[in-house]
Amino acid sequence: MVNAEIKKKYQEHASKFDLPAFKEIEEDFYITSFFAEKKAESTDFLRDLRICMINVFWYWTNGIHGFISPNPQSAILMREYEKFSQEEQIKMMNDMGKLVLLTRKAILLDLVHSDAAEAKWIKESFKEWKKIKPTLKVLFEKSVKNWENI
Repeated sequence: MVNAEIKKKYQEHASKFDLPAFKEIEEDFYITSFFAEKKAESTDFLRDLRICMINVFWYWTNGIHGFISPNPQSAILMREYEKFSQEEQIKMMNDMGKLVLLTRKAILLDLVHSDAAEAKWIKESFKEWKKIKPTLKVLFEKSVKNWENI
C-alpha cells in the first residue's frame, strides 16, 4: 500500500468511527511505514492499525522498564536507574502500567473481531498516549542529559 492509499483508507475509517486526525496518528505511530512494510495488503485495516500502535507501546514499555527494574548485569541500565529519584520511578511505573493495560486490552480484541471495538480501543488508547507522552519526553531527556554529563 502506498502512502496516499494508506491515508485514504485511514480517513475512511476515521470518518466512520471519529478517529483522531491522520497526521496525529502518523506522527506518533508511523502507520505509513508500518503498512508499507507489510508484504500483503491489509484485510483488516483497524486490526492492523491496533497492532502498529501496540508495537509502539511495547517499545516505550521496554524503555521504561529498563529505568525502573534494570538487569543488574547491565552497567548501562544500572547507571540510568541510579539517576532517577524514587518519585520519578513511581511515575514511570504508573505510566508503564498504563501502557501495559492498553496492550492487554488490545489482545482481548483478537477474540472479538469488531471494527467498532477496534475503533474504540484506538481512540481511547490514543487519548491515554497523549497524556503519557509528555512525561516520557521529560524522562528520556533526563537520561540523555545524564549520558552527556559523563
